[in-house]
Amino acid sequence: MAWFIRPSRAHRARLNLETLEVRLNPSWSSAPALVSIPSAPVALTLNNQQVAAGNAAITAGEVDYYSFTPAWSASYTLQASKNASRIDTIMGLYDARGSRVAWNDDISDANTNSQVSANLVAGQKYFLAVTNYTGTANGNYTLGVKATLTDDAKENNDSLTTATNLGSLNAATTVSSLVMADTADYYKFTTSTAGGTAEIQFKNAQGDLDLAILDTAGKVLASSAGSSDGEKVSMAGLAAGSYTLKVSGKSGAYNPAYSLVVTPGSSTTPVNPPPASKSDWTIAVYMTATDLASYGAADVNELEAAVAGLPGTVKISLFYDQWSSQKYATGGGTQAAWGDSGRAIVTADTNMNSIKTTFERLGEKNTGDPATLTSFLAWTVTAAPANRYGLVMWNHGSGLDGSNYDDESNDNLKTSEIISGVKNSGIKLDMLCFDACLMGMTEIAYALRDITPVLVASQELEAGTGQDYTTTFASLKTNPAQVDGLTLGKGMVDSWSRQYVGTGVPEDTLSVIQTDRLPGLVAALNTFSTVIATSDMAAFRSVANSVSTYGDGSFPAYRDLGQLMRGLSTSTGVSSNLRSAAASVATALDAAVFARTADSRGSSGLSIYTPLSTAQTDSAFADYAGYISVTNWTRVLSLLGV
Repeated sequence: MAWFIRPSRAHRARLNLETLEVRLNPSWSSAPALVSIPSAPVALTLNNQQVAAGNAAITAGEVDYYSFTPAWSASYTLQASKNASRIDTIMGLYDARGSRVAWNDDISDANTNSQVSANLVAGQKYFLAVTNYTGTANGNYTLGVKATLTDDAKENNDSLTTATNLGSLNAATTVSSLVMADTADYYKFTTSTAGGTAEIQFKNAQGDLDLAILDTAGKVLASSAGSSDGEKVSMAGLAAGSYTLKVSGKSGAYNPAYSLVVTPGSSTTPVNPPPASKSDWTIAVYMTATDLASYGAADVNELEAAVAGLPGTVKISLFYDQWSSQKYATGGGTQAAWGDSGRAIVTADTNMNSIKTTFERLGEKNTGDPATLTSFLAWTVTAAPANRYGLVMWNHGSGLDGSNYDDESNDNLKTSEIISGVKNSGIKLDMLCFDACLMGMTEIAYALRDITPVLVASQELEAGTGQDYTTTFASLKTNPAQVDGLTLGKGMVDSWSRQYVGTGVPEDTLSVIQTDRLPGLVAALNTFSTVIATSDMAAFRSVANSVSTYGDGSFPAYRDLGQLMRGLSTSTGVSSNLRSAAASVATALDAAVFARTADSRGSSGLSIYTPLSTAQTDSAFADYAGYISVTNWTRVLSLLGV
């Protein structure tokens, strides 16, 4: 058969699938059990309008298999049509598990072509099978895949003359739930102040959009046409007046979801002048919209209670991205439940049933976008300047793959994006804490060493309750000016221990890492990687299989570094050189771990990625190129056959 074939990923071989056994019964009156697709389905590439088309040939007994990953969550139509041949196509659509999503034999009694329609989820892999009704002739067919986008309520705004009127703007204005499903969208507005910015927020993987600002005659005054998520144009130098924004798809791309944000220039007198003096500490808490919404609301109340017990020289700033599916009122009830995002300096309050803090509403934001983190931290430095800063990343975590999963934007922050988000803000951190699962990893800690001297994180899954914020900052209650990042981190470990250690739950790990000690640790790992030999691998596997892993079985490659190295340092099955190298790693690890909980499994403070089979591999490991380079850990993985 002929098609546009692209190289496939190695993990494809893990599929344990079989052929369409039921093609002899095209009515498929009962759905078959999980079906399997061979190890090499043809990869279909959907274009920037989520369309694919091509021709193939099929015999009476053949089944053609295709795989594709939609960029949008939308309704998709797939059709197999005969090309002047006598074939009778049959189609089946399956999810990544091999479970049937949709099927079709004939479009109608008079049309033996096949067609299926289904709502598919962005980023999920699907498999399509096309076969030929038994006994029909061999022949060619045309295969087509197409998504259907429903345009937004601002249509028709496809030209300068039909532009949506946003009116007179005196403050930042966000327009959400926009769709690019044609050539361009236009928005006109008027400002009473000079300067400002305009931006569009979107996921580039769903369709690359460009932004331009025009004068009333349609002349382009400024534009942005990058290739990352979002575009932003500056209106610096533009006088107060009327302008139009043009949003268009690069090379005709569509996009199912984007937001428009227009921020007029400031007036001569700041509305909120920054405080005149610095506090001792400001803790910035970055809270992402997620299915943990109820825990988030409870933690906002805990943060208010924490402020009530702290001296006035300690501030807590909060970016609160509420989940639209579970909204909460704020401002003591003066702000009705809102469900998007806002920021505030947390107000002291001991009522745990009501959020007293009043938030500056920002509209819907993608908290998986590093620019959103940058904006919040830059605002924190202005709104609550301090001699020392801490940052708490609050949400789900998944180790090497990152944290802060925004359910509404279907995005999250990778470690590299956290680094860029912090660096671009200009803030100088004294401590960074993940109130998120599985972030206590050697690879992550080493990557973060340039943005924080102290890292607080858990090797294990966290309970939904996470940190107890009524006690986690207790070390700041007395003489906060004398408290450094290590002391604050130690207090967080003490709070965690009181909350979880000895209660019988596995979520009892938390550690404080001195990141300036990590170069010594990675140097010791490099020596270990250099001296390990093929003859050592059987003992290495035996020890690795005996140490603690994390993630309730879902992350079997995340192994305790200290247990692994101490086990090898006393193993008789490895060379003396390797035993010595392992002991040096354990010593360097102890030097880097400033404090940790006495958890039930004796965790050492950091995990290390060590898969023992291809089934345990994680492609996200490749994102940690700096760590890989200085540790040569890929040599160990190569000897393991992964």
